[in-house]
Amino acid sequence: MYFTYESLLRGIQKGPFKLIAYVGPWGRRFQLFNEEEDQWEMHDLIGQAEYHKTFTSLKNLLETERIKQDDTTIEQSITYWKYYEEAESK
Repeated sequence: MYFTYESLLRGIQKGPFKLIAYVGPWGRRFQLFNEEEDQWEMHDLIGQAEYHKTFTSLKNLLETERIKQDDTTIEQSITYWKYYEEAESK
């Protein structure tokens, strides 16, 4: 499942894992949750080495779904992905 909120965040969920990517002029931040074990999203897994492959896989899927979902043309999408890509290049 792919989801958006204005120009502030994009997210993707596959199986029990949900990745949320926040962006703005300040940069980019990710959160990773296991929805089966943490339905209230209290325990961010992003810094834990054992979840690095899950993070990378979901990050790639998020970027692929951007095109599939046509999340590239409205003003909020353009702003979001501009900040996302700027943070990637830093």
